[in-house]
Amino acid sequence: MVKKYIVLILFVIVFVSIFLWWQQYQEHKSLMKHLALHQPIEINEIESVHSWVKLREKKEVSKQDVERIVRWFNTFPAESIREKGDFYDNPTHQAGIIIILNSGYEVAIYYVEGMVDVSRTDVKNGMEISYHFLEDAPELDNYFIELFKQRSS
Repeated sequence: MVKKYIVLILFVIVFVSIFLWWQQYQEHKSLMKHLALHQPIEINEIESVHSWVKLREKKEVSKQDVERIVRWFNTFPAESIREKGDFYDNPTHQAGIIIILNSGYEVAIYYVEGMVDVSRTDVKNGMEISYHFLEDAPELDNYFIELFKQRSS
């Protein structure tokens, strides 16, 4: 009788262990996918950066602003993004920052009504990927708001 309980307890322990391992594995797999998408940008890899506001021309971004934008972008948590479909030519984007890298690849940060979208070709061997920031990025929001003010005057 005692043997049955020991076998049952061992079975439950093994089952719970496998279940917990599987949950951890799925979380790790999800995090690694996000990390693969939201790669940091290296300042020394940047060739040029331009910003634009809807119906206005593109303008080059100052070196100081480039450093701030890259710092804000790089510190955004990778687990707080969601991969999206193609929105590169989305007419609702109100503004954007286009970062051209020395390699010829591109990272584009788009702004629409307080939301930040990213489209980039510098990961996944040049294939364009797109993702959305799930949380607020207040520094980028403020940058775009200032950009609107500057370009509307």
